Amino acid sequence: MEQTIYRGLDGVYIDTTEICKIDGEKGKLIYRGYDISELADKASFEEVIYLLWNGDLPTQSQLASFQEELKPHFAVPDEIIDLFRMLPKETQPMHALQSAVSTLASFDDDSEDVSLDNVRKIGIKLVTQFPTLVATLERIRQGKDPVAPKPEYSIARNFLYMLNNEEPTEAAVRVMDVA
Repeated sequence: MEQTIYRGLDGVYIDTTEICKIDGEKGKLIYRGYDISELADKASFEEVIYLLWNGDLPTQSQLASFQEELKPHFAVPDEIIDLFRMLPKETQPMHALQSAVSTLASFDDDSEDVSLDNVRKIGIKLVTQFPTLVATLERIRQGKDPVAPKPEYSIARNFLYMLNNEEPTEAAVRVMDVA
C-alpha cells in the first residue's frame, strides 16, 4: 500500500504501535490495553503518562517516584516569560507556544542527544512545563502577571492554579485530569 507523506511530515516515519489502538467502528480508543473510558474514570493524568511511557499502570510506589521526578521541572526560565511578553498581542497562541518550546531547547545542554534516557528526560520536562507555558501565555494575553507553579501539585492542579491564581476545587482538578 502506497502512503503519501505530506509537506511538514518530511522525515517522519509511519509505523505500527503498541501504545494506542483505535477501533472507529466500535468507538473505542485503547491505550496499552486499557479503554480510554476506564482510564478517564480511574486514572490521573500522571498515571496515564506513566502507562504510555512504560507499558503498565504504575503501582502506588512507582507513581510516587514518578511524581517526585516531575516536581523539579514545572518552572520555565524567565526568558520564556519575557518572550511571551515581547510577542505582539495578536500572535496566535500555537505560534507562541511553538516558539517557547523551541526556545526551551536552548536552555538544555543535551537537547541534541537522542538517546532513550535523554529523550525521556526531555519528555519529563515538556510534560511538566507545557501547562506552565499555556497558563503563563494566557495570563500575559489577559494583561495579568504569571503565577509560579507549585511543584507539590499534580499537573492538573498546577495548571488550574497557575491559570486562575486560586486553589482549584477537587472537581475541577478531576475534570482537568480526565481532559
